[in-house]
Amino acid sequence: MRAAARIVVAALAIAAGARAQTRVIMLTMSPGDGVAERFGHSAVMIDRDGARVVYNYGTFDGNDPQLVRKFLGHELMFWVSAGSWRSTQAQYARRSITLQELDLDDAQAERLALGFARAASPSQVPYHYHFFRDNCTTRLRDAVADAVPELRATGQAKAGNTFRSLALGILDTDALYRRGVDLALNAAVDGPTTRWDDAFLPREFARLLRDTRLADGRPLVKREWSWSGPLHRPQDRSPPWDAAIACALVGLLGIGALDGGRRRATRTVSAIGLVLFALAVGAVGIGVAVTSLTPYDIARANGNLVAVSPLALVLAPDALLLAVGRATVRRVRRLRVLLVALAAPIAIDLALHLFGVARQHHLAVVAFVAVGLALAFVGLRRAAAPPPSIQG
Repeated sequence: MRAAARIVVAALAIAAGARAQTRVIMLTMSPGDGVAERFGHSAVMIDRDGARVVYNYGTFDGNDPQLVRKFLGHELMFWVSAGSWRSTQAQYARRSITLQELDLDDAQAERLALGFARAASPSQVPYHYHFFRDNCTTRLRDAVADAVPELRATGQAKAGNTFRSLALGILDTDALYRRGVDLALNAAVDGPTTRWDDAFLPREFARLLRDTRLADGRPLVKREWSWSGPLHRPQDRSPPWDAAIACALVGLLGIGALDGGRRRATRTVSAIGLVLFALAVGAVGIGVAVTSLTPYDIARANGNLVAVSPLALVLAPDALLLAVGRATVRRVRRLRVLLVALAAPIAIDLALHLFGVARQHHLAVVAFVAVGLALAFVGLRRAAAPPPSIQG
């Protein structure tokens, strides 16, 4: 009720042409610890002679019992909420906030203030969140650009990034989450971006604002300062678990490749490695397949399924029999055929990368699976040989 009252008062004051000074201050929140907080956040504060209202385009119902289903089905709705600066400080007590006051004339400031008040009114229309093209930051970016055309002009410069590189760069503090996001994204995020595109990230939007110059040469950002929450602390960087797991699996497969699986000990170790490798690749493949079936255009037709295929699970039964010493020659030979079948599309993908025509940038994933399959194949080259006959 208090937030609604603030919106009404602000709208009436603007409509009445009150002479109060209106300041538009963009807020950039630092990344948080939660999964939904890793990329930071953006909001805007309208200050009318000390009366401050913070508008937030990233509001959704976190208590919805169907939250996961709606998120996967791209049915989760977002809207604009209004709150006080004090409540915003309490909400982000564990994070820091960069504040950027925009150097606007009265007409521009009033236009933006009225637009945000309308967006937060009870008659507002919720929107479907899109991570790269329609989120809490891009909505603010577009609103400011409508009032300040120079912002869009500054954003046309090439940035030398891709959506993938930006997203993964933000996730450097969490190796497994970074790898999961990398696997879930398809080729749609691998094209070159402009600075305007990059401003889907709060951090990049703040930089775009900072670098924009108005028609008379003045910087768009009149003043910039930071606020740090009383409980704020830097993010901890997690160990590179994904690299450790990958090295362990390749190491196990490599032991068998040393002698081609001739000795039972190395054959057993290699077979155990193949079981774990097949289960890991197959399980990840199932996850990628599920995300590729969602309505998100950045996940459909995911080229990672060439490498991390759910079909890798078919290797596990015969590899398990080999590990316990119960695999027949026929089963070992069938295992090698399956390895070749799984490796064939990967070899084509590697060739596309070699000639620079691959649409999706996932060379690390493809190379890892290719190496694992090759080591497993080499580790079975002597395991399929029939036992020597005994002359007596």
